Amino acid sequence: ANAYFLSSKAGGDETVTIDGNFSVSGGKVFFVCDNTSTSGVDAHNITTSIGGNIDISGGESFLSARDGIAIVTVGGDVIISGGILNLKWLTGVATLAISGGYTQTGGTFNIHSRSASISDTCKVVVNGDFTQSAGTFNFDNGTGPAEHTLTLNGANHTLDGTAVITHANN
Repeated sequence: ANAYFLSSKAGGDETVTIDGNFSVSGGKVFFVCDNTSTSGVDAHNITTSIGGNIDISGGESFLSARDGIAIVTVGGDVIISGGILNLKWLTGVATLAISGGYTQTGGTFNIHSRSASISDTCKVVVNGDFTQSAGTFNFDNGTGPAEHTLTLNGANHTLDGTAVITHANN
């Protein structure tokens, strides 16, 4: 699929509210610029609120592609069955707070996806159950002093099948 979405390349803070679900089955989705260049665009902070689920079955999605602080809250679950979901690509701290659970049956989730050194810490907090039966949960594609975190507050945590949790430094 050649679908393409870009929220903003302009300067100034960005606020995105999605009352329902955010679903991607193909194409490329970028919040806060894109990942084609590290200069010449106005990176900025973003606050994103998704009332329902994030459901990724294909394509590649960036919740914050450029510099700046990213705060993303999800009222439901994060479900990844294919494709790639990236919390952060370039630099800046980022938080993904999931009220529900995290289920991954395929695809890739990157907390930080650019293969470069960063010192900014990014974190994911899951308040419901965490289940991963396939796919890759990647803390970072780069190196550096950043200490990305995954906090699991739910009652059940399941890692099974062909699931991989990794970091570029491994």
